[in-house]
Amino acid sequence: MVGYVKSHHRRILPPDDHARIPRLEVGERTPLYTTSTDRYTCYIRVGNPGPVGSPWTGIARLEFAAEPGLDEVAARASAIAAALPRFAGAAHRDPRAPVNLTPVKNLETHLSRCMGRAEMATRAAREAVHLRSAS
Repeated sequence: MVGYVKSHHRRILPPDDHARIPRLEVGERTPLYTTSTDRYTCYIRVGNPGPVGSPWTGIARLEFAAEPGLDEVAARASAIAAALPRFAGAAHRDPRAPVNLTPVKNLETHLSRCMGRAEMATRAAREAVHLRSAS
């Protein structure tokens, strides 16, 4: 199992290592880092930022449990970094592309269709809260 983190709200690496991340090529990864005693992490580039993207566009972070050991995690990280770019989203289909992977977008679309329109769900929730507070 691997964690896939699409947003980067805080720096978790030393400044010199952090500065190298935007220079990754598609399919390339950083070395593994330990962020705690029980997991490893690395950054990968799944797609090109394009002409208007920031240097961090297309960068994702992978997180792994430490139990398999460094060599096994490194092999998995390399394989995943090489495989994920073919699933990178396309900007004309998904504004979160390329880091939002196409299978994820397709699943979100399918689930949205199954659940119905978001506006209707919001209206139903508001009506239920209103009815409950009125009684």
